[in-house]
Amino acid sequence: MDPTKYSVIGDSIEEGFAKAGNGKSLKDFDIAPFVTVAMNDDLDAAYDALRPWLALYIGGMGAKNKNFYHE
Repeated sequence: MDPTKYSVIGDSIEEGFAKAGNGKSLKDFDIAPFVTVAMNDDLDAAYDALRPWLALYIGGMGAKNKNFYHE
């Protein structure tokens, strides 16, 4: 999550608050992104260390006939 690009997820979060009603807002809601880090003096090697993790979570989640990210 990039805090300078909140609208990427923020619009959907605000829409959810509106649907939920009951005064729900960011006041009572935490956003807790996580960041994967690879430390290496060689930037390409650091990227390579992250690629398998990214491949799993971006492309490999779900059954063959269902892609959770696409849905």
